[in-house]
Amino acid sequence: MDQKTVTTVLKAFFVVAALAASASADPDQQPPCNSFMSVLSCQSATMSESAMPSPACCAALQKFHDADCLCQVLLSARSAAATANVPFNLKAALEIPMKCALRTVSAPPGYSCGGMVVPRSPPPTST
Repeated sequence: MDQKTVTTVLKAFFVVAALAASASADPDQQPPCNSFMSVLSCQSATMSESAMPSPACCAALQKFHDADCLCQVLLSARSAAATANVPFNLKAALEIPMKCALRTVSAPPGYSCGGMVVPRSPPPTST
């Protein structure tokens, strides 16, 4: 490869890298669907159905807009917890958006994740 081609390829690489970095810096961007790292702050709320999520957990889940994506993340977290021999209650995890009163992730009636029907948040009350 000649010097001009190498320079062009490197410039293109840095432009793409800069675009990717700016896209990932967007605080409102939905986290990746294949990584449970974005919901680590919710670990204590996934241990039992009576556990309440922390404000950090609610903030992390608020970034999700797609029920399928959030389901994938929670199933990935369940798998990682099983590997690490850490308690994980899928029903408790699926209740977190409702406990946080989140309206960002909407699942259609009867939507299931990991074989469990996802509880729906009650509709907002009118005043």
